[in-house]
Amino acid sequence: MQTNHFDREGISLSGSIAKIPWFDSYFTGYIFGFLYDKKLYKFTTYSGAKVTVLNVTKDNIRMRLESNVYQLDIDADRSEGVELPAPKLGEMTAKVNESLNSRINVALLRKNGSGTELIYSGTGRNAGLEFVGNIAELVKGLKK
Repeated sequence: MQTNHFDREGISLSGSIAKIPWFDSYFTGYIFGFLYDKKLYKFTTYSGAKVTVLNVTKDNIRMRLESNVYQLDIDADRSEGVELPAPKLGEMTAKVNESLNSRINVALLRKNGSGTELIYSGTGRNAGLEFVGNIAELVKGLKK
């Protein structure tokens, strides 16, 4: 998912979750960045952030990412897209449905001793969004 069409300039969201092959197995890896007020908030596998919520339906993707200090809530509407070529076993033989007119609601919060404090809440329009694969496999990989 990606969007930089928020209510003012300088705000952008980009992120991905995927099954990453690792020796004879795999892990679920993710990299999300939210740019706000000239600061990049990173929520990644390698930084120790966690995906604590991941719910995918035919029409929506809801997720929560948490670092030690921040929380990013994402609520993305899955709008109709177009079929594009995608890789499968090293060749571009698969198809993926990608939308370029989705809407993504974002809330960035700072954690504190008594709960959370809202830093920003808004909606990104004209968002690029695609989902391919088995949600159960992704979630299973998050719990490893």
